[in-house]
Amino acid sequence: MPEIRYPALIIDTSSKRTWVGLKQSPAQLEHEASREEASISLFRIIHALLEKNDLETNQLKSLIICHGPGSMLGIRTAIMGARAWESTAAIVDCDFYIYSCLSLGAKLIPVAEATQKETLLVTDARRNSWNAIELSAKNSEGAIHIMENEALETETRKIYTLEEFPIWTKTTTQLNSIPYRPESVFDSELGSSILEPVKIFTPLSLRESTYTKWSHPSKASS
Repeated sequence: MPEIRYPALIIDTSSKRTWVGLKQSPAQLEHEASREEASISLFRIIHALLEKNDLETNQLKSLIICHGPGSMLGIRTAIMGARAWESTAAIVDCDFYIYSCLSLGAKLIPVAEATQKETLLVTDARRNSWNAIELSAKNSEGAIHIMENEALETETRKIYTLEEFPIWTKTTTQLNSIPYRPESVFDSELGSSILEPVKIFTPLSLRESTYTKWSHPSKASS
């Protein structure tokens, strides 16, 4: 696990709930959340948390952002804010970390379930597919990947999903909802276990970009 320097600011805009946490020590967490869109509420929440603790952004030693999968608008709002802080020297001596909402969500699955049988955690990825992470009986995680709905509907494992993430795909699969609460993970040392250090923040992308070459009809027929 990485050694986090404090104060640490944690930003999670991947779900319908904009969430910000502030830790000034491993055992202490303050957090605020809003149901408003991140573009409206995120920086207001950050300002209020920092002001309450008499801190400026240039005093932060760690910046932690959930990079997905989830709300692209929310995630990009958080990342653009971090890049703006860096480019204007609003943050200087600061370490960057990312985590996935699915890795965090995996820590929220009831312990009895996570340690006794294999389970699956999914969120809707649109296009009749799901973001998925597989958990073994020992609670170790597989790689996050895209799963088609047809494959999900043949699953025999218990399948969980996160309440604060919208579902568009119609499926016959039984999904067991659990609340998405970053505070339940970052309130303990579990939070450090899902972090990955990075030099620059980028959104998580699970799909390969594909491009179709276009040719003018008159040229194609010549």
